[in-house]
Amino acid sequence: MRTELAAIDPSLALDATRTLQDVLDASLARQRFGMLLAGVFAAAALLLATVGLYGVIATGVAQRTREIGIRMALGATRHDVLSAVMKEGVAVTVVGVLLGTAGALAAGRLLREQLYDVSARDPSIYATVAIVTAAVALGATLVPAWRATRLDPVSALRGE
Repeated sequence: MRTELAAIDPSLALDATRTLQDVLDASLARQRFGMLLAGVFAAAALLLATVGLYGVIATGVAQRTREIGIRMALGATRHDVLSAVMKEGVAVTVVGVLLGTAGALAAGRLLREQLYDVSARDPSIYATVAIVTAAVALGATLVPAWRATRLDPVSALRGE
């Protein structure tokens, strides 16, 4: 480019040349950083929600150890115990996803100018986030539920 411009007019000073991609990247750097930061915070929020749900369900199972032991001693199968604990986790997950969706719809108005090529009310985005959140939450519920099925009824009843 320098050679061609010098051939046209040698008195032109060509100092800071940049490609169009460099100009575009520089103009979008602030928005990209903001979205990267939002993504990091979203991942941290998902991790905190997972750990929190795991803690709530694990504490509930620990508090119900005696009850689970009695149920198993009276004939409840491991499947019955697993489904009872998972139902509790599913209920908490459904309430959380519904409240989160409502909050996201309300907050979507504030983030409208930060979104590019995506609507603030795009149903596919909301469905994807709900599915990922529910899958992670149910995975966090599965660990305490699995532990509850491994409970020995005799030691659970002797526990106190």
